[in-house]
Amino acid sequence: MNAPDPQQPLSQLVQERRRELGLSVRAAAKKAGVDRNTWASVEDGSRTLQDRNYTKFEQALELPGGTIDAYARGVQPPEDAPTHEWSAAERAQMREMSDAEVQEAYEFFRSKSQYLADVWLREVKRVKGEAKAAQDATTER
Repeated sequence: MNAPDPQQPLSQLVQERRRELGLSVRAAAKKAGVDRNTWASVEDGSRTLQDRNYTKFEQALELPGGTIDAYARGVQPPEDAPTHEWSAAERAQMREMSDAEVQEAYEFFRSKSQYLADVWLREVKRVKGEAKAAQDATTER
C-alpha cells in the first residue's frame, strides 16, 4: 500500500484500499460488520463515516489503528500499527489452547479492545496453522 495522503478523501482511501485487498463491497462490509449499503455510501462519498465505525473499517481494510481518525481530522495517519513480538512460551500456549479457551480469551481481549482481540486471534490462527502444517508434513513422511 502506498503511503496514505491525509488530503485524499476518505471515500477514495476506503475504495482504493478495498480494491488493493481484492474485496468486493459486500465482502468488505461483511468483514467490517456493517451493512453493504453503509459501506457503499461511504465509498461514494454520500455518507460520512461515523466515529463508532472507524475501527471496523480499519480492521476490514487492514489499516493501522488511528488511520481513519487521522483522515477525518486531516492529519498525517500513523505509519504502522503497533506490533508485538510473541515469545516462544506465548506461542506454545496458543498452540495448546482448546477452541473453548481461544473463544474465552478472545472475549476477554474484546472487552478491552476489538483491535487487540483481532490481533491476538490472527496470531493464534497463524500459530495453530503452522503447527498443523508441521504435523501434516511429519505424518506424510
